[in-house]
Amino acid sequence: RAALDPAAPQLAAQAALRRMLRNAFALAEETGRVLVLPELRCYCERFWWLLADCRVAGAEHMPLPFRCPFDFLFEPYWWDELRVQRRHASFWHDPRVPAELLASTV
Repeated sequence: RAALDPAAPQLAAQAALRRMLRNAFALAEETGRVLVLPELRCYCERFWWLLADCRVAGAEHMPLPFRCPFDFLFEPYWWDELRVQRRHASFWHDPRVPAELLASTV
């Protein structure tokens, strides 16, 4: 019997997230809106080759999944190069966002 790959849940969740984002970006573009990204969850730390059970040394008891930053899953440079318009999940709770922008929904 093959050993369970601890990264398998991360890979499955990331594949599902990419499919969902593809559809969400298409909808946002079609409606002339900017997509607000969902809160991102990770089942593995980013540096997979230094991990034990998807956690860095010293974090063996860290609960999985955990809220993770955008650059754990994506390369922001390429999104910016391609001019992919998006807002991060914190957009809804950021006090710097003008109230009229928050009120602008479909």
